[in-house]
Amino acid sequence: FTYSGAPVISPLSLPHHVPTKLSDAINFAKERKSTKVIDKKSGTVEWSNYLTRPYQIQSKDGSSQGNYYEKSQAIAAAKLKKDVNVINRSSADVLWTNSSGETVTKSLKSKVLSGSDRFETAVKISRELYPDGFQSNKEEKTVVLTNGLGYADALSVGPLAAQLGNAPVLLTRAGSLDPYSKEEIKRLDARKVLVIGGENAISPTIEQQVKQLGVTVERIGGVDRYETNLMINERLDQVEGVFVANGLSYADALASSPIASTSDWAIILTDKKKASSETLSYVKGKKTAILGGEAVISSNLEDQLRSLNGSSVKRLAGETRYETLAAILNEFGDEMASDSVLLSIGQDFPDALVSSSLAVKNGSPLILVHDELNSSVQDVLFEYGMENRVTTLFTVGGKVQEKPKSQVANRLY
Repeated sequence: FTYSGAPVISPLSLPHHVPTKLSDAINFAKERKSTKVIDKKSGTVEWSNYLTRPYQIQSKDGSSQGNYYEKSQAIAAAKLKKDVNVINRSSADVLWTNSSGETVTKSLKSKVLSGSDRFETAVKISRELYPDGFQSNKEEKTVVLTNGLGYADALSVGPLAAQLGNAPVLLTRAGSLDPYSKEEIKRLDARKVLVIGGENAISPTIEQQVKQLGVTVERIGGVDRYETNLMINERLDQVEGVFVANGLSYADALASSPIASTSDWAIILTDKKKASSETLSYVKGKKTAILGGEAVISSNLEDQLRSLNGSSVKRLAGETRYETLAAILNEFGDEMASDSVLLSIGQDFPDALVSSSLAVKNGSPLILVHDELNSSVQDVLFEYGMENRVTTLFTVGGKVQEKPKSQVANRLY
């Protein structure tokens, strides 16, 4: 809900006559439960009746001089005072000070992993994982290679990459091995490349090019994305649960991949209305999380899954891909405790696709954004920033705009 003063109210339960002042918006919001007022231009929270205020201005004697939703708000107010600190109330870290003898005890390092294209971006992540290549004593020296121009085959490969010694995921075009990926396979001193997808996705020519590097090649590829998905999942040693996602859309599967990769869960791709008998057989007896609303996974398919697994089936969904992401992160928040967070664009697949191995290494959640931080995801980060002492924000790819990046960063101090 937007009004002429720029703030918005969330959730959307709105009058026909829109308020024109922040005070009017707050008065309107006070009449509703679980509501916050956000400045649309800056993305900052101005008022809420359910969020805590994580930031405090504190005098030298430790007394509070005000609590704030945003670090920027606290610092702006503190600059008008003398001998005060801005602290994170949860960790007691000093984030800003003008008090003599005091020092800042926490900052947030921002690291961008981005190349000239998606293929080089994947290599940047691989280099972050293995800056000196694979260690000589590493048991699994495997690279996962998938088509960087189509998401179908590789959406569910994250858990398998994790099982293979946290293998980096590299990208290529269909007809010839991408030069960035070729050099990275050599730099890593890989011994095996696991090709994901059929020959239309990655041609036999690429297999030969990899073999010429002195590397063993194995292919996992079925007649379609669903068979490839089953072949990937059947390779997993231990599976405690399954995320069920629509195989014709990438957003929900990508959102679950870091959690699946760190939690011994598999990602099942299916048609909206039905799953194959082989898929249903695989899912039977496992905890089940359906990703997305009925527009992507029908109620009939949900009923089928419930007939197999009963009360262990749960649907995690929101009105948008970002709200579904928030539902996933809320449900599995305990699985993602880390001093780092990954950030990528949610409107395209390749950058997020190759992030799962980095998420596994650091235990990090993956936050997806568009041109601003979704309100529900913002709430997740409020809690995450209070429960975890985050010191590094990895931005994967070059498509994340400054506004959502700043919004995410401000939640993590």
